[in-house]
Amino acid sequence: MALLRIAEVAPLPGHRLRLRLTDGATIERDVGPLLAGPVFDPIREEPEMFARVRIDGGTVSWPNGADLCPDVLIWGGIPPSDPAVRPECCLSTEDAERASVDGARTPWSARSRRPATITKEAFLADPHVEAMQSWVAARLDKASGWTHTYVDRRTGVRWSCNSLTDAFQQYRWNRKPWPRNKTELDGYRCELRRAVGKRAVGKADVRGAAYACERILKWGGVWAHNGSYLRERRSGLLDELRHLRAVIDGDHTPANSEMRRDPSAAGTECRMNAGFVKIYSLLCDYCVMYDGRVGAALGLLVRQFCEDTRRTTVPSCLAFAFGSPKEAPNPRCPKLRDPSRRRLEFPRLRPDSRLHTAQVMRASWFLRGVLATGAWPCSPGEDGFHELAAGLFMVGYDLRDAT
Repeated sequence: MALLRIAEVAPLPGHRLRLRLTDGATIERDVGPLLAGPVFDPIREEPEMFARVRIDGGTVSWPNGADLCPDVLIWGGIPPSDPAVRPECCLSTEDAERASVDGARTPWSARSRRPATITKEAFLADPHVEAMQSWVAARLDKASGWTHTYVDRRTGVRWSCNSLTDAFQQYRWNRKPWPRNKTELDGYRCELRRAVGKRAVGKADVRGAAYACERILKWGGVWAHNGSYLRERRSGLLDELRHLRAVIDGDHTPANSEMRRDPSAAGTECRMNAGFVKIYSLLCDYCVMYDGRVGAALGLLVRQFCEDTRRTTVPSCLAFAFGSPKEAPNPRCPKLRDPSRRRLEFPRLRPDSRLHTAQVMRASWFLRGVLATGAWPCSPGEDGFHELAAGLFMVGYDLRDAT
C-alpha cells in the first residue's frame, strides 16, 4: 500500500497548515513546535516567509530549503501498520468546504473534533501520564540507580546526582542553598498575595504588587526582559495577575481568548514566560516555576522513560518544551537543553503566553501527581512540590552528558 503523503498545502494564521492528503482527506496541523533550529528562524519569525510554504516530494517545504517530515505532520511519528487507521483531526467534507471559505477567520478549535485545550482530569487519566508518574516516582531516591552529571561552565566543576532528591539537596541559586532561597521567596509570596488578595484596590496595593513582582524578577535574573512590560502595565497589573491566576487554577489549559483580561479587546493578553512564571509560581498554589531548565529536565526524564518502555515517539501529553540557555556568543562548549534523540522529539519554548501557560499547567498537574505517590522523601505538601521542581532545575542545567 502506498504511503500517505501531502498533495496540497494552505498556510493559516498562527503557524498552522491545512493539508490535503493523497487519499483526499484534509487535516490541519499546528507546526509551530516543529519550527526549531536556525533554518526555520525566518519561517517562524516572518509571516510572509511562512506563507510561502509549498509541496515538494509529498511534503511541505519553503524556498530556503527547509522542510518537515510528512509522517510527523500526518501521524505524529511512525505511520501505523494498520491501513484502516486514519490520521487524527481529519475534517469532514462539509468541514473542509467550509474551511476553504472561512478558514482564515475561524480558528481550527471551533471546527475540530479535537479539543483546543485539555482538561486536568483527561490529562491525569491518560495511561502515558500515569505510567510516567510511576516511573519518575521510582527515581526519587538514591536506590533507583538513576544518575545525571555535567560540568558547571562557570566553575569547571563536575556536578552529579544519583537521584532527584539528591539533585534537590544540591540546589543553588544566586550562590545560596535552597533554605535561604526559600526564605526569600516566602517573603515575596506573602507580599504578593497580600496585595493581590484585597478586594478594594488602592494605590498602595498597586505599588505593593509591582514592588513584589520586581523583586521576584530580579531574584530570578529576568528583570531585563520583563521590567519594561511591568512598568507599562502597572495600572492594570492587579487585574492581570488575578485573571491569569484564575486561569492557572482552572481545570483546563487555556484557549486564546482566555488569556485576555477582556476577551473582546486586543492588547489585553496576560504575559507568561520564563520570567513571569516565577511570579505566578508564588501567587498560585502548586504552580511549577517552569523555565527552560525545568522543561529540559522533564523532557530528559520523558525521553528516558520512552526508551526504557520501548515507546518509539513521545506521547503528545508528555511533550514538555525546553528552552535555550543564556550564553555568551560562540561558546566553546555550549550547554545542551534539547532532550530530543532520534524520533523522540520535544518542542522548544517560544514567546507564546498561551502555550507557555499550558506547559506550566500540565507540568504542575504532572508533578503533583508524582507527589501523590508518597515517594518524595523530603517535605510534604506544596513545599515538597517546589523541592521536586528545584531538583529538576538543577538537572536541566545541561543534558550533554545524559545517557
